[in-house]
Amino acid sequence: MLFSFIFMCYTSNIIYVTMVTHMAVIEKPVLPPLKAVLSGKNYHICTFKNEWIDGKCVPIKGSTKTVGKIIGGPTGLINWTDEFLKEHQDLEQFDAFRIVDEKAKKGKLKKYKIDYKPADPLITLTQATTLKRLNAGATWVFDNIIAGSPFAIALHRTFSKYYRDKKLLSIAYYMYLEQSGVMYDYYNFSQKTRLPWGGKFSITRLFQSITEDEINRFILTLSNLVQDEEEKSDKKENIYYALDSTSISTYSKYLPLAHRGFNKDHDNLKQDNVLFLVDQSRFMPVYYKNYDGDIPDVSTVSFVLKEFLRLGLNRKAIIVSDRGYSSICNIHRFFQSDIRFLLNLKTGLTVCKHYISSVYSTLTNTENYKPEINSYVYTSVVTWSYPVNYATNCEKRVPHERKPMYVHIYLNTDIKHEQDMRDITYLATLLSKVNSGLELTSEEIKLKDKFIITDEDELGNKSYRINNQAQAEILITNGIRILVSDDVSDAMEADRAYRERNTVEECFKIFKQDAGGRRHYSSNHDAAHGKTFVTFLATSIASMFRAYIEKCKFMGHKIPASCDREMIRELNRIEQTVFKLGAYYGPITGKRLNLLQSLDIPLPEAEPYNAKANKLDDFEFAEEVKDIKETLRAEEQVMGELLE
Repeated sequence: MLFSFIFMCYTSNIIYVTMVTHMAVIEKPVLPPLKAVLSGKNYHICTFKNEWIDGKCVPIKGSTKTVGKIIGGPTGLINWTDEFLKEHQDLEQFDAFRIVDEKAKKGKLKKYKIDYKPADPLITLTQATTLKRLNAGATWVFDNIIAGSPFAIALHRTFSKYYRDKKLLSIAYYMYLEQSGVMYDYYNFSQKTRLPWGGKFSITRLFQSITEDEINRFILTLSNLVQDEEEKSDKKENIYYALDSTSISTYSKYLPLAHRGFNKDHDNLKQDNVLFLVDQSRFMPVYYKNYDGDIPDVSTVSFVLKEFLRLGLNRKAIIVSDRGYSSICNIHRFFQSDIRFLLNLKTGLTVCKHYISSVYSTLTNTENYKPEINSYVYTSVVTWSYPVNYATNCEKRVPHERKPMYVHIYLNTDIKHEQDMRDITYLATLLSKVNSGLELTSEEIKLKDKFIITDEDELGNKSYRINNQAQAEILITNGIRILVSDDVSDAMEADRAYRERNTVEECFKIFKQDAGGRRHYSSNHDAAHGKTFVTFLATSIASMFRAYIEKCKFMGHKIPASCDREMIRELNRIEQTVFKLGAYYGPITGKRLNLLQSLDIPLPEAEPYNAKANKLDDFEFAEEVKDIKETLRAEEQVMGELLE
């Protein structure tokens, strides 16, 4: 057995390392003047410059720069910044410690110096007994699913500076896996879970650093990449984007977008709204927008269409919306913007009542019955006249253009019978209360004026009866759905596309329940705005995961789990063991192996240790945010000069 012995001795500038008969000479790094500065609870190593003024040595303003942090207090291991390590690469060969200089010590006054020890490339017994085990299966699967996707590429291109893409991805994983929008437990989660970025950082500052310009660039990049994929695809089917919005409640009094409005969670709280466009075939959100909580859905269409054109979203896509977004003006806007649409119209609109009455007798013919959807179906083509949106010198009337529009009318007799009996019963009960002289509610008084006729004889006696015409106008719309489109001519395809619009509701369910986006937990606008974006990212990841599972099922793979949550619980039993020089995975067998195989996910391999992901702390990240904002301000200034 051969033993090697290491002897070390120190001089003022040189460290001698002797192994058996070989001696290597390693010179100490030559560094600029350094000092320790207390910031909060931590000590940081900073460079500085002094100058003599009036016989006094004074520090030069603005010359101080943070280059490292002391781990554990005023003395201890120094964790250098990446930038300083690049400038002094010889530091990588050493572990640097700030220690008390006993020789220079004068009484109670302590003096300090930096001591260097060669970095040991071998794992020690202490390191071997302080291994960290992480839940790794779920995030390994997520990494593989999103790798190379438009989502991952857009995130990296937009947020790669200071590794913010990895940090944002880590928080998005946390939100989905923990089903939480509360950030205080993220650190504990990161200590037991394999993440793209495992180190500490300020989540609030990260949220605050996300600018509106970056969000726009992310959405634009994502859209362009998705369109490139669609153009390369052999599929010639229509592309449908589902449009809808939901509310986010808040207790805060300071969020500028928070107002009283129609709260879709029925909370008695202020809210802001978030609007989604979801690619129905991919089950993936492609656009979102945060806006004021008191703006009704129907008023958002004009803005969405402008955003659609400004961001260059897919002009081949057909926007599918529910009745909350339908109005005559909004149909005009779609035609004016030349953006394709499939809208569910409110049957109470005068134009819809006209469509129904004109085709009702034909609609109920047997040949128009479609058993696959249990409805009568009839399609007509109308000429839609809309005002042109360009400047003109007209004196009397704005010029109009005309284009064909497909009107698809569906009648479900089961729904109609149920709604008819409900309305007839309600009106009969109302008539009985009127005849009995009972007190009516404010809502019943309004209905009485509309649906009940009062007759009076010569003696002044009053009697009441139902207004059959008004009742017929209501009953004729029961069980009816009207879809209109500038492009979709086939009623069955229109029905399928509208039913698949449910994907946006599923995304909102993920956004609120699975990613913890139901409520704001911040009173700072920038932080809340940034967190909403990260919740959108978490929703996208969860949607891609579920879509990937459905794709595997479609391909005939037998998935040994009933839902995504059961799958995540099982995958998290796969452990990754992390030590100083790398990481390896435990044995993967049984159900966990079957899961990975059914998903076509490769078995994880050993990974190198990511020192950078365990280095940055809150103070250093504050410097990062400062640099980010200065860079963005410089870029905006350059763009402004170019535009001028």
